[in-house]
Amino acid sequence: MSNDAAPGRANLARLESGEPEVEVFDGAAELPADMRDFMDAQNPHSLQSTSGWFLNLERTVFAGDKHIRYFTLREGGRPAAVL
Repeated sequence: MSNDAAPGRANLARLESGEPEVEVFDGAAELPADMRDFMDAQNPHSLQSTSGWFLNLERTVFAGDKHIRYFTLREGGRPAAVL
């Protein structure tokens, strides 16, 4: 396992190309654009699964909370999950 990621982001597992890759981000604003797009496309009929909803939740309900984390999964380099 490597842990040489940029500040605010921890690379938990980077395996060979095509293998699953898990990353951790300190907030929704830190998520890469393709992960935010992935979230937004998952349920077009509900705002509660969009990246904007999570940004608003962080700013209003969890303002100042330093323990927010988003875990992302890529398979074959493509977004597969955000937790």
